[in-house]
Amino acid sequence: MIDLFRNKLKASLLVAVYSAAVLFVFNPYSFADIENKNLAFLVTVLLLGTLGYFQLWMSEKYDRKHRLIIRSFSDLFLFLLVGIITWSIFAENTQYLIIYSSAFLVLPLPIIAFRVLLFFSNELNDKIRVSAINGSEDFREEPKLQLTNESGKVLLSIVPSKIICFEANDNYVVIYYLSADNELKKSMERISLKKIEEILGSFDHTFYRVHKSYVVNPDFVEKISGRSQAYKLSIAYIESAVPVSRKFDISVFNL
Repeated sequence: MIDLFRNKLKASLLVAVYSAAVLFVFNPYSFADIENKNLAFLVTVLLLGTLGYFQLWMSEKYDRKHRLIIRSFSDLFLFLLVGIITWSIFAENTQYLIIYSSAFLVLPLPIIAFRVLLFFSNELNDKIRVSAINGSEDFREEPKLQLTNESGKVLLSIVPSKIICFEANDNYVVIYYLSADNELKKSMERISLKKIEEILGSFDHTFYRVHKSYVVNPDFVEKISGRSQAYKLSIAYIESAVPVSRKFDISVFNL
């Protein structure tokens, strides 16, 4: 969760830096009778960075395709809204309002183009396969969860009983598991939590989707804290508490 917060914060800072650079070069304030252009510039950049941060969180619950659509349209709306806000605060007249507003509709186009290119790049690279590999009947080995890339290279092969939990992190899933020496290991792979959850159903070992961003192994759950509708799980080897969705039945954990 902390990593997700940091990623969103970095993204919002990039929006602010980009906005500052483009506004400085194109200077849409020249179309407005604004006495204090420096203050208007600062307010615009701060608003774009702040609102951009909340925009990223609001679209997080959607899948990759719908996030692209939502964020692209919200980029246009966000820049236009901030442009109108700064105009209403600092401009002395409305003579060139249409030209001024049009400039703020053009500003987000490079961001939208970058999002589209990144989307198709991720679609091409998102070729990781997840599968259940049966163990040897002679040695009664436990079946393994195996991740392989497009060329067939094994990225991770682990028995379910060694998996602590899965955490969704943007377009990736972080897998927390124990090594043969029972040391905590982490693996971040470009795959959806939904795909992971589907293949887990083929194992006898039980996992629970306790939150939109977490699938946990109940064997590692040590403590339930918080109140009704806001429970959190303390999980062995994991420092941060795992949030629990309101819809999840917490009584499945016999603690």
